[in-house]
Amino acid sequence: MSYPEPRTPLTVVTNDGYRKASTLTATEDEIEVLWGEDPSGIEGEIIVRWSAGAALYEAPCMRNDNAITRSTLSVCGNVRRIQRRDAFRVPIDMRVTIEGEELSATGISGDISEGGISIFVRNTRDLAHNEVIQCSFTLNEKSFITKAKVIRTDEVVRGTRVALSWVDPSSQMMDTIRKAVFDAQLRPGFRQ
Repeated sequence: MSYPEPRTPLTVVTNDGYRKASTLTATEDEIEVLWGEDPSGIEGEIIVRWSAGAALYEAPCMRNDNAITRSTLSVCGNVRRIQRRDAFRVPIDMRVTIEGEELSATGISGDISEGGISIFVRNTRDLAHNEVIQCSFTLNEKSFITKAKVIRTDEVVRGTRVALSWVDPSSQMMDTIRKAVFDAQLRPGFRQ
């Protein structure tokens, strides 16, 4: 079972929204947190969520004190992995350019994950499975140019859906994607 490592960002889901925190220590019985936002009013059972690698986990907890900066939360149920994929995908809408030999196309993303991205383009030459191309996009006001491998292409109405897997992505790009994926999962109404 995966418990959050020290300094892991946490999202504490309450009846009235959520609060940010980070892990100080964690055992199978308790998670000591440093609050990033005012925890006043948090009572009863709460859900604590965190990422470990490409996975998202959650545990039901109870707050044991009324401290403003640090608290100890009792784990009162089973920790569970709330995603099944190795890299959790979320829908995202941004412009993406793909380039390669005799290839230059701009499209719109369908979804993104730590493993790759899917893009909808109007016109593109036939792309071979495992062909490596260049992919450019801007996410959270940061621009990235990286290599990606073609996993598959599917003909769709008015174009092609291209599924790509990252090839040697930078740590900054992976951190930015990880944050975007995690933030998307916290939005009200998000469905897996």
